[in-house]
Amino acid sequence: MGCSPKLMRYEKFSKAQYRLPKIIKLNGEGKGLVYIGTYHTNNPVDSMFTIIEKEFLSLNPDFVLHEGGNNWPIYADADSTKRISGEPGYTIWLAKKNNIRYASLEPKEQAEYEHLSSLYDYRKVLLMYICRQVDQQQRFHASNPMTIEEFERNMNYFLEMMKGNGIKIPENESTFNFWKGYYESFFGEPLVFGKFDPSVYYPNQFKTELNDINRSSDVFRNQTMVENIMNALDNNNRVLVVVGGGHLIVQEKKVRHDFKQRFR
Repeated sequence: MGCSPKLMRYEKFSKAQYRLPKIIKLNGEGKGLVYIGTYHTNNPVDSMFTIIEKEFLSLNPDFVLHEGGNNWPIYADADSTKRISGEPGYTIWLAKKNNIRYASLEPKEQAEYEHLSSLYDYRKVLLMYICRQVDQQQRFHASNPMTIEEFERNMNYFLEMMKGNGIKIPENESTFNFWKGYYESFFGEPLVFGKFDPSVYYPNQFKTELNDINRSSDVFRNQTMVENIMNALDNNNRVLVVVGGGHLIVQEKKVRHDFKQRFR
């Protein structure tokens, strides 16, 4: 069988040149995998959504895997879903419309948090999650403008959702107000919505300890994603995966190898 190749190292990924969307298609022993690596968008008329729909209809999957957790708001109409929940939400919308089973390909939030907090200070881990959500809120704000009050309400809801998913946050640290203060003490400057620089936490950057934490998060997530893709193929014939393109770039060599070992 040979050793399975490892995920791409982030030193290499940070220098890689690629264009998104990127799509890989694998077939063997009656199994079919279509893996779409997207850029993130909440613009309902973005061509990214047309590509996802085209690949969905072409494959006619019997199982769909999407990025993120299971809390994406899904609306009756496609455009509202795209505007609020982007590509993960639209992928779920397509699956529901066509009566196709679907699931998140992510690790459980609690398992990931416990792994990261065994390696780093828990507050810094939580700050990385906060930064990730602020970045997502800024992208959403670009096509769906919100007030500061709405943004802060969304962030407090996000903290409640994390607690509901088993992440232990001390009661006196469970408000966004606390994390704004911790952000300022960590970075030496206030958190300003609309001007937040996401490079301070991106896994392919090397600026702060949050970059290190997010790299560890991504390694854990990517390993779990590949396992979940292969498990889905064990139990289904045609699997569609839609996820942020950076994950596909990092996973591609391992996905191709593991698919070939199992199904050819």
